[in-house]
Amino acid sequence: MISAQRQHIIDLFAILDSRDYDSMSKIVADHFTIEFLPASLGGFGVPVRNKDQLTAFLIQLQGTIASYKIKLGEVIETKDIIVAHYKSHGELVHGGPYTNEYIGIFRFEEGKIASISEFMDSKYVSQVIENSK
Repeated sequence: MISAQRQHIIDLFAILDSRDYDSMSKIVADHFTIEFLPASLGGFGVPVRNKDQLTAFLIQLQGTIASYKIKLGEVIETKDIIVAHYKSHGELVHGGPYTNEYIGIFRFEEGKIASISEFMDSKYVSQVIENSK
């Protein structure tokens, strides 16, 4: 049986895949934050984002990433924290595949995702950003 916390992550990935960002409010806390790591990425200009800043960033990314699907892999789960390995597969706006790999630390409060610390393939992301210019 899948825990409610793990289901929230699966639901979040479905929301991100469909770009139905308004639905995030159902599963993320009002004080939600996300930090993109490693630090060498500089958080893409903003070290820590709230829900509205994340939505704005994701909308901006639509100019680079045409579509993607996120698939959950290995999960380590405790009472209020899930550490997960996941991958995204999609297509870039100017052609070519978008394939990224992540480790996310999801923290939960009162049944909702309160924060995410997301490590990604920084070399790959830097190449995608550079090639999209």
